[in-house]
Amino acid sequence: MAIRGKSQTTTAPRLFLAHGPGDAAGTLKKWTMGIEDDSIIAKTYSAQIFELTNELGAELLVVTDNINSYTHKNRRISVESHIMGDLGSGWRYWLNMKKHADITARKAYDFGADAAIVSFHYGLFSLPAFKRYNIPIILDMHNTVWPMGCKPNLIKQFIFKAIAISGRDALAGVIGVSPECGRQLKQLIGEKPTFNHIPQYPVSLKDITIDNSFPSEFRILFAGRIESMKGVFDILDASEILVRMGYPQVKWIIAGKGSAEAELRDQIVGRNLGCFIELKGQLTRDKLTDELAKSQATITPTRAGFAEGLAKAPLESLIPGIPSLMSSVVPAAEIVKNAALVFPPSSPTEIANAVAKMLDSPFIYDSLCAESRGLKHLLFDPQYSYKKAVLGALSECLG
Repeated sequence: MAIRGKSQTTTAPRLFLAHGPGDAAGTLKKWTMGIEDDSIIAKTYSAQIFELTNELGAELLVVTDNINSYTHKNRRISVESHIMGDLGSGWRYWLNMKKHADITARKAYDFGADAAIVSFHYGLFSLPAFKRYNIPIILDMHNTVWPMGCKPNLIKQFIFKAIAISGRDALAGVIGVSPECGRQLKQLIGEKPTFNHIPQYPVSLKDITIDNSFPSEFRILFAGRIESMKGVFDILDASEILVRMGYPQVKWIIAGKGSAEAELRDQIVGRNLGCFIELKGQLTRDKLTDELAKSQATITPTRAGFAEGLAKAPLESLIPGIPSLMSSVVPAAEIVKNAALVFPPSSPTEIANAVAKMLDSPFIYDSLCAESRGLKHLLFDPQYSYKKAVLGALSECLG
């Protein structure tokens, strides 16, 4: 099989993006009309890639694990559906991941890509797959390889390391949504140019503030996927504990959707927690911003089995200047620092204790809020943007 030589292109490069899940086609439609995608509160990563493509005069092919496709010929940007489907489990999972990575790399080769930005959604097998075609790859890590603080067993470590090393030469750079992403990859593969970024938010959210005085109802917002591994059922347990401890004023707001939504709703009813927990469903930017402005804290109770890359909710606490509660496997703690209270994963009692600590000690709560307000600027500074990180990584590929 012919192998494509590494391009020396310095202008109008052909870029390939393996985007992963998410409706990049829908974002492209809005972007070409000058409309910002408000389906999430943060600026979308795909729109930042579209902006950079336009500024470079490049051509971009995006493949997504999503049913939607769209092409804008004038901007030379296309989004194609490339569904992964059911990958199975065990060895079947690994074989299907490898097969899908090979197909994805072939698409980039057929497109004539000078560089490929590949979401970690497609796994470490992307490295040897793109190496086969001599296409420099930028690994875009929105997730860690393993949950922070929970290193895998020796067999998994060996598998991860073997796959990563086999494709090491193709890896031109790493884009990390948190420093933990780069640290883990370094353990597997050694030093590679790494460009970290912090999610950015529209300037219209910059001036949102709250009254830090305690209301009669202390609202804690969960915003994310409704999945067991995201710790949503720990919230129910913590709610019951707090009621028994004498804190009935705590109200939990759960925003999002996911496979555990029906079970969560049933448990709320079955455990008579309807007065303390409210399900909001998936919210647009404006509605989620409204919930943030009414909240006294956010919570991200991710369990140890999930490889969280960052978790945006703790950063979104910085917008109104409120504290975040999170489990110790959430890498966002490194960014929000003293604006957060951290507890062990899968520990409803510790969640309840953290909430009680804020309620019993207004000084502690005020200190957390002050720290949160002091970090807010990070969310509105282009030097920390995903777009800036991509540009730095592309410089490693294209010179």
